[in-house]
Amino acid sequence: MKVALIGLGAGMECLIPDARHAAMEADLLIGAPRLLALAQRAFPDDGEHSPEFRQEIWPGRIADLLLEKRDVWADKNIALLYSGDTGFYSGAGSFLKELEKRVPGSTDPQSSINEDTLGFSLTVFPGISSIQMLSAAIRRPWQNWTLVSAHGRDCDPAGELRLGRDTFFLTGGRTGAQKLCRDLCDAGLGEQRVWVGENLGMNEEKITSSYCRDAAETEFSPLAVVLVEGVRDVFPVMGIPDNAFIRGQVPMTKREVRLCAVSKMQAAPEETIWDVGAGTGSVSVELARQAKGGAVYAIERKEEACSLILKNRRKFHLTNMHLVRGEAPDALHDLPKPDAVFIGGSDGTIREIIREAVRRNPEVRIVFTGIVLETVSEGLEVLRDLGREPEVMQVAVSRSRSVRGCHMMLAENPVYVISG
Repeated sequence: MKVALIGLGAGMECLIPDARHAAMEADLLIGAPRLLALAQRAFPDDGEHSPEFRQEIWPGRIADLLLEKRDVWADKNIALLYSGDTGFYSGAGSFLKELEKRVPGSTDPQSSINEDTLGFSLTVFPGISSIQMLSAAIRRPWQNWTLVSAHGRDCDPAGELRLGRDTFFLTGGRTGAQKLCRDLCDAGLGEQRVWVGENLGMNEEKITSSYCRDAAETEFSPLAVVLVEGVRDVFPVMGIPDNAFIRGQVPMTKREVRLCAVSKMQAAPEETIWDVGAGTGSVSVELARQAKGGAVYAIERKEEACSLILKNRRKFHLTNMHLVRGEAPDALHDLPKPDAVFIGGSDGTIREIIREAVRRNPEVRIVFTGIVLETVSEGLEVLRDLGREPEVMQVAVSRSRSVRGCHMMLAENPVYVISG
């Protein structure tokens, strides 16, 4: 049995010769209905070769089918059809992983999937990808693009653009081209230039060049890819200057204290983080930039502070930062389980906030700041009651001020940073 994995790319007529030969010689073609229809039209009507077309989508089911039938189909040629290129977010990758699970020893570094381990030959053919098709259509080289899949998965589109490079998005499922552009608009990126490629390689192909704000109001085909111009991030990775934030009369965690607190948080991609008593949202902004692909929930009860949080969220283009209006600990009950919690303001409820966080996740990392000794003492007590040995650090910062041509140091209030 010979099995070929074929990326159809721009269609049967654009396949490399070996891939086209494998498809035309197949006794059985397996794929999604749209791909089978493309292949079926390519076969001549002379009746000399009439392959079977079978709709299959789930990689595990196809893997089981081939392994089960390898003796019965020993003299058969099988072609598995995939959209785009087999090496770029393709179902071919999922199929190969499923195949590895079912073949003893194939996951051993000293072994591999080959004819001996499978009992049949397996060849993978690339196809022309949607990246290449869009690049050619808009006449822009793609070698420096950031490549992202938003097809059936969560992603932070604004975060990807902060790398400063043009970013290519595969879309589909919950995130179509229009929704992706709406998310970018919500993050304050409505003026970014965008190209949308619909039905690439098909008769209905359409390329649209506009701005995110316009694309957010336009309906596109489900088969669409999006290229967005990158955004140059002028802020440091951690430790954004205080004057970069939109501020009102709401207290804000200053840069030096923020640096210490955020470093103690050890925020990682994909994590869920609570920022309780978020104030202007300065710590939430720093954490959301660190936890790319995760989610930061800024919990705040004061209306002026909530307004500032939303403004700073938009200024820093953060789609993974979410405002939660309410007072802790009650506002915490319906939030996702946290991996880490920062408490910048507790209004006398620090004991209840810490207990709620630990109840939701016994392994949660907790960092809180305090100016008055009573808050620090209460927080230390509850951490010890919960079996944790907290680490206490005091941050005392003095800033220079020019006086008659000289520099005089003025001390800020010392702040305690406690982690546990």
